[in-house]
Order: sequence, then C-alpha cells, then structure tokens
Amino acid sequence: MELPSNNPDSKLSQSATAFSEIVRVGLKFLGWSVVAFVAGCAGFLVMRVAYKFLVAILTAIGEI
Repeated sequence: MELPSNNPDSKLSQSATAFSEIVRVGLKFLGWSVVAFVAGCAGFLVMRVAYKFLVAILTAIGEI
C-alpha cells in the first residue's frame, strides 16, 4: 500500500486533508466560543459591580 504523502492525489490523502481542515476549523470555532464566553462573563461581572456602585451612591445621597 502506498503512503498518502507519496501520492497527493490519492483518496486517502484527500480524506486526511479534508479531515484535518475540518478539525482546524472546529478548533478555531471552539477557541472563539471560549473567548466570547469569557468576555460575556466579564461584561456581566462589570455590570453587577456598576449596579452595586450606583445603588450605593444613590442610597448615600438619599435618592433611594
């Protein structure tokens, strides 16, 4: 049996190339999904802190 690297036109080589491309795109998508999740969590925490800060200020000046 001939190795796929020896014949770039073989079906096995094409399948391996397609599979590696699918894996690469999947890993890129997973990476960006993790980045988006972390950014969303950070934004949520910033909004919580800002809300508590605003409530504390309004309570201190007697608006609430």
